[in-house]
Amino acid sequence: MENCSVDGGREMKAKKWEISVALVSIILGILLAVQFQTQRSITEAVPTRRVEELAAMLKEARDMRLNSENKIKELKQQLSSGSGGWGQNETQKEMQQIKIWAGLENMIGQGVIITFNDHTEQSNMVNNNNLNVVQDEDLLRTVNELKAAGAEAISLNGQRIIANSEIRWAGSHILLNNTSLSTPYEIRAIGNAKHLEDALILKNGIVDTLSVWGIQIKIVKEEKVEVPAYKGNLTFKEIKIE
Repeated sequence: MENCSVDGGREMKAKKWEISVALVSIILGILLAVQFQTQRSITEAVPTRRVEELAAMLKEARDMRLNSENKIKELKQQLSSGSGGWGQNETQKEMQQIKIWAGLENMIGQGVIITFNDHTEQSNMVNNNNLNVVQDEDLLRTVNELKAAGAEAISLNGQRIIANSEIRWAGSHILLNNTSLSTPYEIRAIGNAKHLEDALILKNGIVDTLSVWGIQIKIVKEEKVEVPAYKGNLTFKEIKIE
């Protein structure tokens, strides 16, 4: 009976360890996707930036990716060797940091709240070819500008934007995280509030462009901006943890 109890305890610990490894592998996959999407978003913002600014942003993206890869290697070594202990504080802190990077945690910090409204005379018209109506590309461009300006967390109408998020037209609505959105559109971004605002009010920037078409944009800087965690399902077809 005593041997059975010992064997059962070992088996239970082994199962817990396997579950822990699986969880870490999933989160590490998300982190890799986040880093890839960050660099792609910066690349998409090229036309609105000067060459020297682009070089600095690309260098920053490479540094972030390198640091993330180093953390991944370190954490995988800990898991393989069993060092650090899953329940110990240091490993828990690293896991918490990874979840934050992946958008799986609620975030609070200084930042900006941007509200978009259609032109008042066009508010009852639903047509994705109408330049007087907020379009998916307007919101996507705004998100990319905020990322390039250092935004650490972004949401749109309560939906957290992560690596797999896609802002696009779907019939008469804009779709994000498989959720239909409609005006007014509210983007919340956490980061240096002044830098985020400056990125949007640049000459010929997003605010200038949309104002020409009568679209109303309001930017408010706040000391406490709340951005919710991503609540959807996470699925990956091609990402593999080696």
